[in-house]
Amino acid sequence: MAIIKRRNIVFVVLIVAAILIILYKNSNAYYINQNENVYTVSSGWMMEYGDVTCSDMDFEDMADMIMNTDSVAISFVMPKMDEKMLAMAFRTNHEVVHLYVNDEEVYSWGSKYYSTHEFIPNMYHTINLGEVSAGDVIRIELKTDHGTPAIPDKVQIGNLNNLVAVFIAERRGAMYCGIFMCVFAFFVIALIPVMFLFKEKDYFLLLCGLFSLVVGAYILSYSDILMFFTSKPVFSGIIEYIALCVGCVIFNLIMMGMVDKIPVFRMINIIMTAVSTTTLVIMSGLHALRIKLFYENLIPIQLIIMVECILIIIETGATIGGRRKNDTGLMGFSGAFVRLVGVLSFMVCTLMDVANAVVVNLSVESEVAARNNYLTMMGAVAFIVCTLLSYVFSSIDSSNAGKIKKEMEGVAYTDNLTMLANRSKCMEVMKWIDDTKHEDYSIISVDMDNLKYINDEYSHEEGDVKLKTLSDILSEAFKDIAITIGRLGGDEFMVIIEGTDREEIKSAVLNMIDGINEENSGLPEGVAKLEVSYGIAYSDEFEDKYSYDVYMKADGKMYDMKERHHNKKKEALYET
Repeated sequence: MAIIKRRNIVFVVLIVAAILIILYKNSNAYYINQNENVYTVSSGWMMEYGDVTCSDMDFEDMADMIMNTDSVAISFVMPKMDEKMLAMAFRTNHEVVHLYVNDEEVYSWGSKYYSTHEFIPNMYHTINLGEVSAGDVIRIELKTDHGTPAIPDKVQIGNLNNLVAVFIAERRGAMYCGIFMCVFAFFVIALIPVMFLFKEKDYFLLLCGLFSLVVGAYILSYSDILMFFTSKPVFSGIIEYIALCVGCVIFNLIMMGMVDKIPVFRMINIIMTAVSTTTLVIMSGLHALRIKLFYENLIPIQLIIMVECILIIIETGATIGGRRKNDTGLMGFSGAFVRLVGVLSFMVCTLMDVANAVVVNLSVESEVAARNNYLTMMGAVAFIVCTLLSYVFSSIDSSNAGKIKKEMEGVAYTDNLTMLANRSKCMEVMKWIDDTKHEDYSIISVDMDNLKYINDEYSHEEGDVKLKTLSDILSEAFKDIAITIGRLGGDEFMVIIEGTDREEIKSAVLNMIDGINEENSGLPEGVAKLEVSYGIAYSDEFEDKYSYDVYMKADGKMYDMKERHHNKKKEALYET
C-alpha cells in the first residue's frame, strides 16, 4: 500500500512539473531577447483624460491611475531609430482606437462598432507609421462603451516583419497547445463513427473530443492567433466568449459520467450544467439584441466559472479518495484515477487563472496583462494527456484481464454434462462485468420445464439427454452474441449477451425456439418433449447496472413464464 501511495505522489508530481516547465518556457523569463530590432516603449508616456494630465509614466502607473472615464489619450515622443519606415504594434481590449503622428490621424479602428453599439472585438493592431523621425509625437486615443479603457500592457515599434515575428514568438506556446487540442479533437471526432460502427460506444471520449475542440478554439482566439491569421476579429471575439460557456457545459457533462455513482455529486453537476447552459442562452440573447454585449457580462461569467471550479475540485478530491481504496490497475493506477488527476489539474489551473482575471477586471487594471497567464491552457493539455493515459492504462488492465480470463476457463469452470460454463464460471463473468464497469449487456435466464417429470417417468439418463440437447440448441442460437452460455445447475441455464440490441436478441431467442420445435417435431409419440421457460433483462433498464440485479429480473420473468406454462397445462387437463 505504501508503494502504491508513493507511485501516486510521483505521478501527480510529474504532471505538476510538466505544467510548470511548459509555463516557464512560455514566459518572458525564458524568452528574454525577443528581437533586438524591436523597441518597446516602456516609459516616458503622457496620459490625458478629462481634466487630468500626467507625464513621464509607465504602463503600470497609467493602469493604476486611470478611473471614471470612457476615453483616454496616451502619447510619447519618438526615440531615435535606425530605420525610417516603421510600424507599431499593441493590443486593445474592446476599445475604439485613433492613432496620430504629430496630430495627423494615420489609423482608426472600431468607430463603426461603437456608433451602433455593436460588438467591439479585441484587436492586435499592427500599424504602418510610414516615415517617422526622432522627436515626432505618437498619440493613441482609446474609447470604450463598457467602463474605463484598459491601458495596453506594451507598445512596440520596429520593422513590420520583426513585429510579426515577435507576435508569433510570444504566443508560440498557445499556438502549439491550441493546434494540439484541435488536432486531437478532429482525430477523436473522426474515430467516433468508426467505433459506433463496431458497436464500441464511448460517449466519454466523444465529449472529450468536443471539449478539446472548444478549448482549442478558445485558446487560439483568446491568444489572438485566430484573429491574427484570419483577419476576422469579430469572429474570433465571438468564438472566445461562446467557447468559454460551451466548454463549461461540456465539462460538466463529462463530470456527470465520472461521478455517476455518487448521487450528490451527480445532482451538483446537473445543476451546474443547467446554470452554464442558461448563462450561454441568456448571454447570447442579450448580445444578439444588443442589450448587453458578451464582454459586458464577463465578470458574472467568471464568477460562475470560479464557483463551478471550486465545486468540481471538491467532488474530484472526494472521488479520488474513494477510488484509491479499490484501485488495482497498472502500477496501482486505474484509468479512472488518471482521468480524475487530469480533471483536478485542469480545475486548479483554471481557478487560478479566472481568479486573477476577476481581480484584474475589478481593480480596473490592464486586462491585457491577465491574458499572459498560461495556466488554463496547461491545465487543459494536462486533462487531455491524462485522458489519453487513462485509455492506455485501461487497455493494459483489460488485456491483463483477458489473459486471466483465458487461464481460468480451463480450471473447474466447465459443466461436466453439457460442457457449458458451470455456475462458478457464470458468477465469475458477472463479477468481471461489475469490476470493469461493463455497461451494455443482457442476461437470459432459461429453465427446462419438465426435467423432474422426465427423470421420474422415463429415467435420469433421458433427463441428461434432454439437458445436453438444450445446451446444444442454446450454443447454436446464441453463438454470435453471447459472452457466456452456462448451466447453473439442475435445469437452470444462463446466457450473458454482449449489448442490449433488442432486435438482435429477439432474433437469437427465435432461433432457440425454432431449434426446440425442430427437436420436438422429430420425436415419436409418447416420448417426452423438450420444453423451456425463459426471461430476458437488459442492463440499460437499471441505473447502477449491477449484474446480480439484471439476472434477478431475468429470472423473475422466467418464473412468470413457467407459471403461465403450468397454468396452461392445468387448464388443458380440466378440459379433458
